[in-house]
Amino acid sequence: MYPKTAKKLMNSSFYFKIILFSIMLVTPIIGKAAQNWSFNLLPNITHGYYSGSSQRDRLSDFGLVFSAENSEAGGLTLGFSNTRVNAKPNANNFDDITQYNYLISGRKYFNLGTSDGNIRVRLDGYRINNDDTISNTDNVSVIATQVSWVSNDKMLYADLGYANSNYKGNSALHQFTPTLGLGLNAGYDWLQIRSYIISGLDSTMAEGRSSTIALDANWTHYFTPQKTWFMPAIFTVGVSIGEKIKTVDMTNLFVANLADLNRGGLNMLLTWDIDPKTKVSFLLGHSFFRDLALDDNYKLNVVHINLSVNW
Repeated sequence: MYPKTAKKLMNSSFYFKIILFSIMLVTPIIGKAAQNWSFNLLPNITHGYYSGSSQRDRLSDFGLVFSAENSEAGGLTLGFSNTRVNAKPNANNFDDITQYNYLISGRKYFNLGTSDGNIRVRLDGYRINNDDTISNTDNVSVIATQVSWVSNDKMLYADLGYANSNYKGNSALHQFTPTLGLGLNAGYDWLQIRSYIISGLDSTMAEGRSSTIALDANWTHYFTPQKTWFMPAIFTVGVSIGEKIKTVDMTNLFVANLADLNRGGLNMLLTWDIDPKTKVSFLLGHSFFRDLALDDNYKLNVVHINLSVNW
């Protein structure tokens, strides 16, 4: 085994042990007031196929997320995933990449009263290690924070997020994500719009860009409970326009450090209730990318499945 590869495996094991230790440490503390807490385990798998890329062939990701939540006080989320990007045969200046992703997220809730809604403050930490020896996608650290407000009837929502991403050899990237959400149709429909404003890019590597701007919009419909197994409980369709790169997605808990310039996309998510405490979700995504170094436009088609178990 090469020394550099062995070092990365040791680092991966170290961060994974921190996550396991955090779960062991937090669980007994929460257990003292278990009646006020709920727990969730979310195993997930993603497979993707690139179309039109001269370098990239396939994408895969396997992850596990554990969350503890107190609806009045706050919550804690810990996550780990393993990502792999496979290169096409004889690809120039691009090799297979194996990556380990680590996440810790804490939340604190504040009730403003019967008419003023609730404020939530969130702080995330992301750490990423991989074996990429060509680009500066390794040893990535991200600190992200978000302040959100939701009305008491849960029909209005707003948040402002900020992320500071550190890549080796580059100054920090700054991301701002203002968001608005609106409930419709007595709460059976939800419309949400989020803007991604990313600055601090190295303009010499991004075709003169020092910043990017993109807009994501999602519509979600909640179906009334059905007795037929094939009817979903939740349906979401989303669209992304504009450009974004090195994105920090606090909703889906990932950092797009391996991706080229994203130029928009479409996605569809379906969720079924297996029983009152178990859900399964199925997502299809179609995204457009551009390799700025090669002036190479390509697409990524993904399938994502997760199983949500509450107790």
